Amino acid sequence: MSDQDRRVRLGEITTKIGSGATPRGGSSVYTTSGVAFIRSQNVHDFHFDYSGLAHIDDSAAASLIGVLVKPGDVLLNITGDSVARCCLAPQDVLPARVSQHVMIVRPDPAFLDGQYLQALLAEPWMKSRLLSIAGGGATRPALTRAQVAELEVDLPPVPVQHAIAEVLRALDDKIEANSRLVESAHGLASAYGRRCVLGSDGRLTALGDVVHVCKGVSYRSVDLVPGGGWLVSLKCAGRDGSFQPEGLKPFSGPAKSMQVVHDGDVVVAQTDLTQRAEVIGRPVRIERLGRPGRLVASLDFSIVRPEKGLTREFLFALLSQPEFREHALAYCNGTTVLHMNSDAIPSYQFAMPDEIVIRDVTFVLGSLLEAADAARNESMALGNLRDSLLPRLLSGELRVRDAETLVGEVV
Repeated sequence: MSDQDRRVRLGEITTKIGSGATPRGGSSVYTTSGVAFIRSQNVHDFHFDYSGLAHIDDSAAASLIGVLVKPGDVLLNITGDSVARCCLAPQDVLPARVSQHVMIVRPDPAFLDGQYLQALLAEPWMKSRLLSIAGGGATRPALTRAQVAELEVDLPPVPVQHAIAEVLRALDDKIEANSRLVESAHGLASAYGRRCVLGSDGRLTALGDVVHVCKGVSYRSVDLVPGGGWLVSLKCAGRDGSFQPEGLKPFSGPAKSMQVVHDGDVVVAQTDLTQRAEVIGRPVRIERLGRPGRLVASLDFSIVRPEKGLTREFLFALLSQPEFREHALAYCNGTTVLHMNSDAIPSYQFAMPDEIVIRDVTFVLGSLLEAADAARNESMALGNLRDSLLPRLLSGELRVRDAETLVGEVV
């Protein structure tokens, strides 16, 4: 390939394109420590999600030596609803292995910068192309090695790639710093909330006496169109209880006023499709993250609103405790799909604290969660800026120097 060649196939400028594998024994061999085992849930565009990161022991890892992740690798989801999401492999989980749902795309450093490759695969036109060849309308969309290798991309000189990558890295570093702030704020909120909830010696109270529980809306596929707002689907519930905005779906269907949720409202997942019941019974705190229009909770959630002196902050702290989730799991049944009985939430009993404790929890958690919300909103704005700059940088419409000026003003 000469320096003049600008339109090339991805297979010509990479040293590896290949999917992972399932360790013998499947999820039963997962451990709490050992070699990181990356699954599709960990891979998001420009972001690696550490929550739910699995591990396998050395023996299982040795059997998967062909799917070893190395520094500079780009990870690409190749099956299911998350198909075409991609990110750089983070250094702090290496050496790692990937599941059969994740593909390793390893750039040849003589021709291709890893960060630039990530940008190429996440660019809106390329994303649409990947979704199209994966069969977006199929029951289970999937990408093959051959399809990825045959992708044609524009290839500027490596120094230009490095310059573009540096601009994007400045945005990604700020977004990552915000993610750490969010994680720290949530960790502090959780620790403080637990201390106050468990430290109460008030009267034993059934949750149903002090909250109002409402089921989310039952919707049809024809309702999932832009125009009226967003549906808070089950995919908005992270396996660690975090709010996942990519799970929001356009929604224009009917909904009762009680099924419309607002920033700070608390919903509890009452359905689960995960293998280990990692979502059901978890409270999720709603975050709009700058999206206009109403938010409507789906039938997969129960909306829990405090009454009689409780606040949303105290309620979130209470429902976030493992004691509540253990109680909720006892009310769940099903095989492939788990469902939580409607009695689970109102039957839970806790020690009702006095007004001073509730006030303190509300103030402290409110401040921490507001800081987290502000950081996530800033990250959303930075992500939108990155997405708008990306195609213009890749096409040459925007000079790197001008992009550096724009980015410097916001980071």
